[in-house]
Amino acid sequence: MESGYFAEGPSAFEIGEVVVQAPRLDEDPLFGVSDAELTAQGYLVADAGNDRLALFDHNLNLLQTTGREGEGPGEYGYVPALASAGSRIAVLDQGRVRVSYVEHDGTFLESTTLRSNPTDVAWHPELGILVADDGSRSHYLSQLHQGGQADLAPIPPRLRPDDEDAFVFRRRTNLVAVAPDGAIHVFDGSHLALISYAPDGALLGANFLPEPARSEKLRGRDEQVEAFGGPSIVLNVIMATTLQPLDDGRLFVDVSSFGGATGYVLDPASLEATPVVFADGHEGRRWGASILFQDDRVLLYNIDERWGVPQLILARVELVQR
Repeated sequence: MESGYFAEGPSAFEIGEVVVQAPRLDEDPLFGVSDAELTAQGYLVADAGNDRLALFDHNLNLLQTTGREGEGPGEYGYVPALASAGSRIAVLDQGRVRVSYVEHDGTFLESTTLRSNPTDVAWHPELGILVADDGSRSHYLSQLHQGGQADLAPIPPRLRPDDEDAFVFRRRTNLVAVAPDGAIHVFDGSHLALISYAPDGALLGANFLPEPARSEKLRGRDEQVEAFGGPSIVLNVIMATTLQPLDDGRLFVDVSSFGGATGYVLDPASLEATPVVFADGHEGRRWGASILFQDDRVLLYNIDERWGVPQLILARVELVQR
């Protein structure tokens, strides 16, 4: 098993000019976009605050919405994550503790109940749906298998909770992604580390984000925990919102909390981490999550400070030497 730290390389991905911005939806605005999947029609977006899915074309014109708050088929409680699942899209419904399957336009197909506290889902071509959850103290993931959930991806001993934490509940906020070669990657939100596994669950590597950025983000988290009452009251602080596999085997992770780079493109083979930052002159907005990273652009959900209105935008991305 390889273990160590990613190192920042000589380049950075700079987010620059806005390519296109979704029209303002005054009567039925977006509220808390959490994830998106690229489809033939455009982008299927998890509009988590409205408990629904929204389909946009490639120019970010709204085509339709599907779903609403509720417990029935095609209804949702809170949707933090989407995952391409072959010909379908898997929708993590955290509020109702289930995964639903929809067509690429959001049309509901079926759903399956999950065990407690799911935080992310991914689809593996051999193993099916993988769920990051709290169901096992010793494993990061579970695999939907024969009507139940089987533990997968054992947590390295050094990253397991200390014995003194056994009496204080810590809600995990881990993310999961499957690379094109079938490797399974977990982003440990507590330690800011990428943990990699073979399809059979064998541990391949455990590597932390670059220093000193990692320590600065963890320090910001700890300060926030103390400000809100300490670890016995604050169950978790979300440190990462997106873990996306790229076609070349690298992964994009959004870690925009507490300053510094908004994210990294991580190469598990070389352990190089390429920061994703905003270009000079483009810091005037209060940016939210980067929810879909593409070759030369990124889909962002942000709040424009001029109006305070949530916006879905595509911004250009350029690889530059620092």
